[in-house]
Amino acid sequence: MKWIPRTAQRSLINRIALSTFAAMLMHPLSRLRAHAPQVAPRSTVGVPDEAAGIHGIVQTLISVFDQADIVALGEAHGRRADSDLRIALVRHPDFAKKVRSIVVEFGSTTEQSTLDRYIRGENVSRAQLEQVWKTTSNGVWVSPIYAGFFAAVRDVNLKLPADARLRVFGGDPGPTDQRERETAAVAVLEKQVLSKPTRPW
Repeated sequence: MKWIPRTAQRSLINRIALSTFAAMLMHPLSRLRAHAPQVAPRSTVGVPDEAAGIHGIVQTLISVFDQADIVALGEAHGRRADSDLRIALVRHPDFAKKVRSIVVEFGSTTEQSTLDRYIRGENVSRAQLEQVWKTTSNGVWVSPIYAGFFAAVRDVNLKLPADARLRVFGGDPGPTDQRERETAAVAVLEKQVLSKPTRPW
């Protein structure tokens, strides 16, 4: 797990949860920090190992959002334990109070409107929804755990007021986007989150 500490310029950065972008964030962090020149000391929060169980890990991650603007969660692609952790985190009652935006590697930038409609609770056919992960540059997202994550966020959102809902952004450039994946993900953060002082909906 990686995170960017809270800064003095709190209004410049909304809290963001990034799923499966941990390796990519190691390089672009300096670009994100440029938005907030006064950086607090690195957090000393420890992340429990799997022996702590999902509940213990989720509790730790929720507390990290009090000290960090961006938290990045890596995964072994297709691993059920990683999926279960992400879903437990999203379903935690404090998650939506602290997190505004989620950027995922398993969603295409070219299918953002479809993802938005689905996450908001609108009717989206299964065939339409599948385009969100089928049009990415990586073909490993066929596992149902990724659709399960989107369904969990949708379910959480349906129980929240409209102005308190989470937004999920696809961070993969997709077939018609010529950018590299890292470049596309950072651009999503900069345009959709960092440049907006309030919720992006």
